[in-house]
Amino acid sequence: MQIDDDRFDEVLAHANLLADAGRHDEAVPLFRALVDAGAAPLNLNLGLSLLEQGDLEAARRAFAAGAAAGSDDCRYELAQILEHDGDVAAAEAIYTELAAHGDPESTFALAVVHANRGEILEAVLLLEPLAQRDDEVGEHASATLGILRFETGDDDAAEPLLRRGWTHSGAALARLLELLERRGSTAEAEVFRRAARANGVVPEPR
Repeated sequence: MQIDDDRFDEVLAHANLLADAGRHDEAVPLFRALVDAGAAPLNLNLGLSLLEQGDLEAARRAFAAGAAAGSDDCRYELAQILEHDGDVAAAEAIYTELAAHGDPESTFALAVVHANRGEILEAVLLLEPLAQRDDEVGEHASATLGILRFETGDDDAAEPLLRRGWTHSGAALARLLELLERRGSTAEAEVFRRAARANGVVPEPR
């Protein structure tokens, strides 16, 4: 498919609408055509739709092409795939560089890498400022930081963090429930259980 310049914006809008509606089988060829027309940053859109289709390898190629063209968003998504595939060192290198430029998603991902390695201090130093953010990254960071505080025995610091972030983490929910029950707040714990069922969050025990 060839995209004429005067139809570029129209085709892009249509492709985005298709992707938003979950019709990725129709969106992917349009995004490919737009990329072929010279819109390298749209490798991000292409890669995300390919991920939704379950085509991890094609998504990797799209993100790599976008990263090579200078897209930090594509670099982040590429790092996510690298980490998923077990190449944590390569993913960490990307996260570190993007975090140095202030990218919050990459900073959070880097903190999780440290936490998974047992480097708690390094993780906490990255998570604490993120947990102050009034957005979804802040909620994820609160959940993870709350888990780390809980695991180190600091229930007072952990509780408000777990309360804020539990909807994003079954592990955070499990620790919040344990904390409440340990304090004898069984009725409140049951309220959280009902809310979790309503939100589709399943407690992940330690």
